[in-house]
Amino acid sequence: MNLYQLIYISTATSKINEDTIRDIGIKASEKNKTEQVTGLLAYKGDNFIQVLEGKKKDVLNIYQNIIVKDKRNTRHLIVYEGEISKKEFGEWGMATFNAGSYKKVAIDNDQSDESFRLQVKIEGSSFVSRLLRTYLRSF
Repeated sequence: MNLYQLIYISTATSKINEDTIRDIGIKASEKNKTEQVTGLLAYKGDNFIQVLEGKKKDVLNIYQNIIVKDKRNTRHLIVYEGEISKKEFGEWGMATFNAGSYKKVAIDNDQSDESFRLQVKIEGSSFVSRLLRTYLRSF
């Protein structure tokens, strides 16, 4: 299976709190399971960066038909897209990460080490990890 990755940034149209992010993560995770799409939604204040991974048609469908049309965010900018050899965030349907407090918003069952594992991913040396760190530290 050819894997595809899309990374975009956007801005919230109104104040966002952790409950809203948790709801987005839960719904995205459920939808993504059927599409076999995985990824990460990180936010700091009203700024978002999201990584989507999976089959190209599924990733593009979610981005173009759900994310871009979602009125809760605007000013979408794709910062990377292309084929990948393996998923960076394959173990999460859609992890959410509050970079403002460096605290993982749990969306799956009680997983006490999730925050640590996600932080290790973001602090890693891959291109995606470096891009996430650079973006999130800029705010």
